[in-house]
Amino acid sequence: MKYDKAFKIWVKDYGYPSFAEAKGFMQRDTNLFIYYPTEIYRRGKSAANWQNVSGGFSYQNLTSYANTANSLLMTNQSTLLATFDEGNSWQDLRDNLHRQIWPYSVTVLNDTVYISTYQHGVFKRQVPSKPVSIPEVVKNINFFTLYPNPASGHFRITSEKDIAGSFKIYDQSGKLMMEGGFNSGENLDIHQLNAGMYIVKLNQGKIFSEQKLMIK
Repeated sequence: MKYDKAFKIWVKDYGYPSFAEAKGFMQRDTNLFIYYPTEIYRRGKSAANWQNVSGGFSYQNLTSYANTANSLLMTNQSTLLATFDEGNSWQDLRDNLHRQIWPYSVTVLNDTVYISTYQHGVFKRQVPSKPVSIPEVVKNINFFTLYPNPASGHFRITSEKDIAGSFKIYDQSGKLMMEGGFNSGENLDIHQLNAGMYIVKLNQGKIFSEQKLMIK
């Protein structure tokens, strides 16, 4: 719902997936971001509809956000993400943090980013001036294809080249359910996984990808 200044009443705001439960909002300049359990949508000041800007990452619950001079930062109980281009791409800023250290809130003071974590205290780092360390995560979202998707019993990881790599499959809570190696086009057995939505993280050298896999 949004408040209509002309009529001073609440009216329905369309253009986003109404079947999902909105978890919260973020704002940067003239852009408004709406946050769902697995997706992020953006709407500019003059835009008629919401645009999906999830960028291939998985999300849980938004816990906090902060703005720097050139980026929007957000935490979601498991990671710290940043966008330098108004949500067109997202970058994981955990860098050297152990994967079991979960950023819970973020704030910015002068040129320093501070995060509080669950049971591990407070960490700080310099405000990043531009995307660093893993830009290929976003560039190569479509380098791999999961087929079939939805899948039942098995699926394949395919690409334009005959390559090998590693994969990890997470459920929607972020729990690691399965991991191993893959060869392009090879069947992977997933009979042990229950029906539902999963996140598949793929790694092949310097190429990374994170995609959704529906198991039926």
